[in-house]
Amino acid sequence: MKKISLGTLLFITIGFFLIALYALIIQVFGIQSEDKATIISGVLSMVGGALGAFGAYKVAVLQTTKAIEHDREIRIREKKVEKLEELKTAFVSCHLTLEGVYKKVYKQNNMIRELIEKCYKKGYAVFYKENFITPDIENEFIKGVMQLQSFKMIVMNNKEYLPVRMDSLEVLSATQRMINVLDDLINMHKPMIGDNAMKMDEFKYYWTAVTLDFQKTKEAIQKYISDPKKYIDIEIQENL
Repeated sequence: MKKISLGTLLFITIGFFLIALYALIIQVFGIQSEDKATIISGVLSMVGGALGAFGAYKVAVLQTTKAIEHDREIRIREKKVEKLEELKTAFVSCHLTLEGVYKKVYKQNNMIRELIEKCYKKGYAVFYKENFITPDIENEFIKGVMQLQSFKMIVMNNKEYLPVRMDSLEVLSATQRMINVLDDLINMHKPMIGDNAMKMDEFKYYWTAVTLDFQKTKEAIQKYISDPKKYIDIEIQENL
């Protein structure tokens, strides 16, 4: 069933009113009455004024509606820009933190390579945590994990604002993968201590696998964290 607009309903009502009024005037004053034209003219003027007022009301309502919609669009764009700026800051911070982490990874790898060489030459049987990770390296890795966890949370909370060129699931997957790799690097020494310590050949195989995983993970996360900042900048400019 179609809805009748307020304007249509008003015109129908006025039409019936005029017909009823005209019939009443004829009945009261007679069809030849001299006052009939004056009365009808006054009534029509009144109706015209009412219609004019109604038209002005409709225009005012339309203008108000457009103003509200315009303000709403501005607020939506402002919020999107705010969220994009937040995402951009998160991407930049995460990228800078990981650059520091990468340097420590290479330093740790050099330490482990030297340890393996010494073990083969001198037959070391006892290994210490410091052979695998120094406090400054460990702190850098822990800072990296915390930064990545924070980055993940920001992306998850604002993924609907990510540019269409960026897949949030791939970004989050690469981030979690790097977190896992850093955890492995922090705990690199554990397989080499205790009663069930690995043999050197076993450890070398384990270390090589983790190193390879790190390199692949680094390439993936650089793709999703370093390059896409330009897409966020484009989105920001389009919404200003």
